Amino acid sequence: MDEREAGSLRGLLSRGRCVAAACALSAALAWPAVAQEAVAVRVETVALESRLLSRPIPYRVALPPAAAPGVRFPVLYLLHGLDGDSSNWFEKTTVEETAAGLGLAVVTPEGGAGWYTDSAEGPWERALLEEVLPDVERRFPVAAERAGRAIAGLSMGGYGALKIAWRHPDRFALAASISGLVAAPTHNARPDASTWRLLRETIARTFADAETARANDLFLLLREPTLADRPFLYVDCGLDDPFLAQNRELAALLVLLKIPHEFRQRPGRHDWDYWGGQVDEVLRLAARRLVAPR
Repeated sequence: MDEREAGSLRGLLSRGRCVAAACALSAALAWPAVAQEAVAVRVETVALESRLLSRPIPYRVALPPAAAPGVRFPVLYLLHGLDGDSSNWFEKTTVEETAAGLGLAVVTPEGGAGWYTDSAEGPWERALLEEVLPDVERRFPVAAERAGRAIAGLSMGGYGALKIAWRHPDRFALAASISGLVAAPTHNARPDASTWRLLRETIARTFADAETARANDLFLLLREPTLADRPFLYVDCGLDDPFLAQNRELAALLVLLKIPHEFRQRPGRHDWDYWGGQVDEVLRLAARRLVAPR
């Protein structure tokens, strides 16, 4: 980073304000409210055996009420955090009802503690893209095209969602991070690094070699020139979240690089009280930006 860029980043961060390259907050507040009426939701759990990981990677699916035959729903793949699993979103939030009210399908795949990254710990990114997505699309009436797919997650899953979508722009039209540990590959060397043992150890194992760390560093990936149609990015973080600084740094970089996105910072901590509310914002955004397959 040269001095001009560093100065721009410092200026944006020092003001501590929300930045949005493509969506103003006023537009966000105009989003339609999530339907409050009870909606019949179909929820299923699939025990997928992963050939790539040599282990089960279960996932849950929530579908809106059946539409006309042959209709496929826009779909949000929703990733869990470290020390979580594929059941968390359904057990700790009302994501299935909210999504159904918006006409969206939701899939929550298992991600272990592998940071949704291909590493010596296992090919977690490939397993999601090459095994989970095709299996979901074969079994359920969900979008199998980029325009109808989004990916999001919390904490470890927030990092994974942004990183995977940016590395594979042909797969997702939207990527969203809630309280994401967006600087995961370099986290342990940061001055504000968490002392949580599980976090530090899993990061050290996943990004043990420099090549894996570089190939999955979101801050480096964003700078790579490309002609591809990149996904729209949504990033949010609580004001009392220990990972707020790195989210602000990411937002400042997105502004500097003129990458279309929305960034929000709101009162809240790194917990389910915050995540349960913010996932509704992600669902509203997905309902607005995804295109139902014809």
